[in-house]
Amino acid sequence: MRILENHIENLDEEREKIKQKYLQDFIDFRNDYLDDLPAEKLLLHHPNYYLYKCRMNFFIGVAGRISRLLEHGIITDEIVTRKGQEFLKYMREDHPNPELSKKEDIDKVNEILDVMIAALS
Repeated sequence: MRILENHIENLDEEREKIKQKYLQDFIDFRNDYLDDLPAEKLLLHHPNYYLYKCRMNFFIGVAGRISRLLEHGIITDEIVTRKGQEFLKYMREDHPNPELSKKEDIDKVNEILDVMIAALS
């Protein structure tokens, strides 16, 4: 029985580590990246390339973290879960081309970041 209790404690500790790590990631994503849409196609040599939210890798990073939080039961609130699932659906169906990012896309990623930050805080 003690082995099972230790296993559960380890799972709880691991979930808490993930929660804290992703909370900090979401805060950094929200505050340290650029909402701007560059006037020209964003390429690797572009100044501050990695700081733009309009890159597909940025969106994938946010979506991957949300997916893991949901899969591991770290997010359990029904409203937050629904919003997370809606963002994942948006990523699968409505945001296939990073070159076509619009202000609405940036607004959507900022909105889900705000939701996740509030939920994990």
